[in-house]
Amino acid sequence: LTSAMGYISVSGDSLARDLGLSFADSAEEARTYQLGFMLMLSATITWSVLERTGHLAEAAKFVASAWEVVQPLAACAAFMFVGPALMLLNKHIMQDHDFPFPLTLSGVGVLASSLLAFVGSWTGMASVNKETQDMLSGPGYTRTVWPIAALRATTLATGNAAYLYLSLGFVQMLKAFTPSVILIVMLFFGVKRPTRAAVWCVFIIVSGTVVEVRGELHATAFGIAVMMCSIVSEAVNTVMTQRLLQDFRFSEFETMYYLAPASLLLLSVPAGVFEWGELVRRERYMLFVDHPGVVLAAALLGVGVNFLTLIVVKATSSVTVKILNTLRCIGLVAVGVVFYGETHSPAQLFGYGVSLVGFIGYNYFQLFGDRAQAVEEWVDRRFYCKGREVAATTAGPAFVQQ
Repeated sequence: LTSAMGYISVSGDSLARDLGLSFADSAEEARTYQLGFMLMLSATITWSVLERTGHLAEAAKFVASAWEVVQPLAACAAFMFVGPALMLLNKHIMQDHDFPFPLTLSGVGVLASSLLAFVGSWTGMASVNKETQDMLSGPGYTRTVWPIAALRATTLATGNAAYLYLSLGFVQMLKAFTPSVILIVMLFFGVKRPTRAAVWCVFIIVSGTVVEVRGELHATAFGIAVMMCSIVSEAVNTVMTQRLLQDFRFSEFETMYYLAPASLLLLSVPAGVFEWGELVRRERYMLFVDHPGVVLAAALLGVGVNFLTLIVVKATSSVTVKILNTLRCIGLVAVGVVFYGETHSPAQLFGYGVSLVGFIGYNYFQLFGDRAQAVEEWVDRRFYCKGREVAATTAGPAFVQQ
């Protein structure tokens, strides 16, 4: 009955206006309200029918099982949107608003994440398990939290700083180099080595990246070094965060509750040393006063990126995160050309294409080990046997007998 009365009150009909019940200022607004109230009415009727027929519990179980399937897809879709939105907004703040302070800007989203984690814990909306508290007490906190927090802070700071020295598209192209870094990290930590086919794809990625760098028209050595630092820290951070979420069974809230404050501290110290003096001298802190909406959007998007990254890593894997990042990078390269007027040489685009081919092959062979083994066997038969034939022809009967 309430929904029906609300529907009448916003319908814009003469009866509603005469009775003073209409609060819609236009026909479009009235239709929006009508749709909302109709949805409310439909939900009320559906709930009542399920409750009276005794099928409410079954419906709840069905919704819960459906959400388990939909949640990873929804998180991936949101991850594809929120991350690029934050990148473009940070680039806009640093360049168009003359705020060249990447450490401070990175701390905005981390600060918002820390406050959200504190409020959630204080209000009881979320909690930290007793097992997690025991695991991260004393030396466990130092061994687990601080390394990941340092890597996350480094990734955020250097990732934002790269836009001060490199174009948007070139930054995204360099991110295709990530699997090569992961391979080195795996070898360094003694983790299981990837297949030989995946290693061959890494060499393809390296070759394409070299062509990209040589074809870039406006690259600086310092900018490339900053971006490579971001790529390395992001690769290690992704692997370690996946271990924290999947192997130790941490929830997304628990991970943010412990990592966000530590990351904020590690960002604030160098920001205070290297940025805040100039920031105060140039009075660029007025950005927070003159453009609060922009700063608030950066904070909210920062929270969204932190949460969604954790959700995607936990629900899928670090490989999925790399694939989604690559798809985002391709889109951002196009955005840089269309909206920012960036230009890329044919050699650079060719190198990027080669890197993408290697990247696709790397992830394919990592996901399907049997296909990698089949390719390796074909290569062995094709080239190893041919090499033996050439050697036999050159060395003579002695080699054949051996």
